[in-house]
Amino acid sequence: MSEQTNLYKILQSLRQAVGDGYRELTKEGSATLNVSYAKCTVDDKWIVAIERGLDFVGKAIDEERRFIRSEGEVQPIEKVKRISKESIQHLARHGEFISRETNFDDNIVPDKLYTVERLNDYATYENRFLYRLLTTVKSFVSARYEPIAKATSSFSGKLDANLQLDFGVRKLNIAIDLLDERQNDDYLLSLCDAAERLANILRTVDFYLSTPLMVELSKVDMVQTVITKNNVLKMDKNFKLAVALYDYLLSYEGDGYSVEYSTQTLEVSEDVEALCLLLSFSDYVNALELSDGLASECEKERREQLEQLKRRFAEGDGAYLLVLQQRSELLDAAEPQIEQLKQTLSVQIQQTEQTQEQLQSVLAEKQSILQKCAEAISGYSDRLAQSKILLQNTITEFETVQNKLQEENLLLKAQLAVLATDKKTPTKKEFDELEGLYNALGRIVKKKWKSAKANIRNQARDDLKKQIFGKSKDNGDKQ
Repeated sequence: MSEQTNLYKILQSLRQAVGDGYRELTKEGSATLNVSYAKCTVDDKWIVAIERGLDFVGKAIDEERRFIRSEGEVQPIEKVKRISKESIQHLARHGEFISRETNFDDNIVPDKLYTVERLNDYATYENRFLYRLLTTVKSFVSARYEPIAKATSSFSGKLDANLQLDFGVRKLNIAIDLLDERQNDDYLLSLCDAAERLANILRTVDFYLSTPLMVELSKVDMVQTVITKNNVLKMDKNFKLAVALYDYLLSYEGDGYSVEYSTQTLEVSEDVEALCLLLSFSDYVNALELSDGLASECEKERREQLEQLKRRFAEGDGAYLLVLQQRSELLDAAEPQIEQLKQTLSVQIQQTEQTQEQLQSVLAEKQSILQKCAEAISGYSDRLAQSKILLQNTITEFETVQNKLQEENLLLKAQLAVLATDKKTPTKKEFDELEGLYNALGRIVKKKWKSAKANIRNQARDDLKKQIFGKSKDNGDKQ
């Protein structure tokens, strides 16, 4: 029960008591109350648009869109737990990580190795747009809720009373100058439906912003005010309607509400009389120390009423017993209905528990599907990387074959040119072509010569290494 309700009950009881006991009086003067309050008119179209849009924003948040992000790091070999294709490719490009000499038949153990960790990254453009939308909604609503709440929860009242009451044997002269100013009154604020709806919107936005997804997105850069509508924002139903809400808020003009302040003068003589009579009686009791005596009389009256009820019950008051009998019969007649209601409630409770179990099962299935999707995406990324490597190897082989064919083509052209110039003196054009073929063949021969020289050198070094390691092994066996 609110404070206003309790005070109103006291006021009603006081009015009734004064009206019953103090009707024979004469009075002069008046008591007026000048009140000032605000009346707020809100165009609820924008409130309805935000309430509907937030439903789809919540569904879009539940989608939890993400992509797989790979993070690589070079670690000591002792800390490496998993080796991937990227690790082998990186090691092939960084031979300096291999510093331990091993036999040709042993496995290679590098000092360091590149490891890749695949993480779920939720900082997609669509999720960052949702964070921008929620902050825009909060700013838009807060800018209108605060003045509406301030206006509707304020009250100002000024009481001017100058009364003379005459009861014949008792007189009261009343002079009151009372100023009552209230702000942020919760009861007055609860009477404004629009303010309550705006408060619910702000609570919903705060709830969405407190979700783990939005908390994570608050740490990254926010999207620009002018958004880029990608395929997800255009095609996905939830994101599409969220974009519509965002465009509506940016294009909205005006405040969407109006506040009118009114003043009114009320005649409140009866309430002032009742309160002043109560105050005068309080002074009367306290001044003469009558509290104990009056309390004893109240207790005596209560006991007399209780004894009267007991006598009526003992004498067998027919009406009283009839009422008790009727109530007992009503309870007996309603017992089957009560039992039926209990059974119905029990069935509803069981259905509710089953529904909760089904919801938990669906939620677990959803989590499982999301996990499988993440694993599928990870496997697809691995296959894609393998396909890229295979394609690169195919391109390299093709380029090798192409270079070989070009070399053979040059050799054939050179042979044809030599055969053509053996039987006659070549012309200037034929000589120039022969010279070009000579230079091209020279480059090819030089390239092959360098390659053969490098292969011979590597083979000689490998043979020497085998001899050295072979002798060391034989000496160790002899020792």
